[in-house]
Amino acid sequence: MSRLLGQFSGRWRSLLPGLAVLLLLVPTFSGSATPTPPLASFATASAGTPQAGTVPTSPSILSGVPHSSSIDLAWSAPISQGSSFVSSYTVAWSLANGTGGSRRLGNVTNTTVGKLAFNTSYTFTVAAWNAVGESPLSIPWVISTGFVPAAPSNLSVLPGNNSLTVQWAAPAIASVYPVTGYLLNLTPKNGVPILVPNASSPWLFTGLTDGQVYIVTVRAQNEVGWSPTAPRIEATPVGPPFAPRNFAAVYNGTTGNLELSWVPPTQDGGTALEGYTLTWWTPSGVVGDAYLDASKLNYSLKAVAHGVEYEIALAAVNPFGESPGAHVAVQVPSLSAPASPASVWTNGYVVIAFFTGILMGTFVLLFLRPRKPAEDEASETYPEVAHDRDAADPPSAPG
Repeated sequence: MSRLLGQFSGRWRSLLPGLAVLLLLVPTFSGSATPTPPLASFATASAGTPQAGTVPTSPSILSGVPHSSSIDLAWSAPISQGSSFVSSYTVAWSLANGTGGSRRLGNVTNTTVGKLAFNTSYTFTVAAWNAVGESPLSIPWVISTGFVPAAPSNLSVLPGNNSLTVQWAAPAIASVYPVTGYLLNLTPKNGVPILVPNASSPWLFTGLTDGQVYIVTVRAQNEVGWSPTAPRIEATPVGPPFAPRNFAAVYNGTTGNLELSWVPPTQDGGTALEGYTLTWWTPSGVVGDAYLDASKLNYSLKAVAHGVEYEIALAAVNPFGESPGAHVAVQVPSLSAPASPASVWTNGYVVIAFFTGILMGTFVLLFLRPRKPAEDEASETYPEVAHDRDAADPPSAPG
């Protein structure tokens, strides 16, 4: 039999040169021996065990935005999806006591987890799924629900010269999330708002207009959002007033005074005027000053010297200072030359009057003489006053 098989094998090799040799194992029987395994079993054993598929790597949580009873969660896809594509994710959350929940999602990378306890911390994890199974969990991310801050407290404004200093305190009610910044708003009435993000208390506004009304508000921010606005305050920068307007000085020839007049300043500096300061001087130096009530809009400067130029300054005053001075210069006219003496004859009297001007008054010199008898008057001359009479009405030469 062996010889027969060998001959057959040789002929087979000669008939199919270049082809693979097919080895046929023919079972042989030797007494009661057990037959060899069937062909199918051999084939299975020779193929070996197939390799198992792989799950994705872990996703990574990127952010969590808190709300009062929910969290907006976002994550990144796994670096490796494993042996098949990622098809879904599981988001799980738990409290410190171990209670919590989970949610199976589709192939998305963000979700909002709601119905959470108010102002409470949660630990979140995310896992990815493919056809083989679930990935390892992401690194845990601790996030708290919370609330926006309360409004800032104790808002106050201190006026200054062309400035306002704004102060406030942190919200009186604390949140799980601390305040991360303040938004300060300064709005002139009928003007453009001035917004200051990330402002800190105190905050100084400069370059403002004295007397202009400004509205001040402030809000606080944390990770949850913006607080309500603190009750607004209206404030006005204050400083020295502007100078008085239309300042004028006129010499009054009847009274001999300098009559001063003016109009109040266009800006009082943000607060009511208290009065005016008046100063006058001549080329020889300061002559005098006066403080006038705020209701005064005129003043008589008396006892001025004739033929002298006066320079006068007027400033408005409020509690924060004095305005620049309004200036005026005026020349007081000189007196006219005295008139010649005039003699007036009366019955028994000679009156000589010297008129030296209205301002200096009138000086009258009276020369009294005893009355002469009537018969003597016609022939008597008065040589002691002839010269004075000549100035007015010279007498005829004696006969």
